[in-house]
Amino acid sequence: MPIFAALGAKCTMFNLSSEQIKSELSVAVREGYEINALQGDTTKAFRFADEAFEVIFHPVLNCYEDVEHIFKEAYRVLKKAASCFLS
Repeated sequence: MPIFAALGAKCTMFNLSSEQIKSELSVAVREGYEINALQGDTTKAFRFADEAFEVIFHPVLNCYEDVEHIFKEAYRVLKKAASCFLS
């Protein structure tokens, strides 16, 4: 998040772990950037509208067993005009 925020991105974090969210928010406060941090389960439907994001960065989710679901949901929430996918 710090790198994307430093580049001017509006960042949203989506994670199952409340501890990870607390840690990320702590770093954001310390470093002076803002993020939207939401708790949720990536094995379920993502709680975002279709085409809500221009970029998704998820280096860890590629290690999950059901990556097909994750890729389908990521595709759904990516803006089709931008469709930039980082992993």
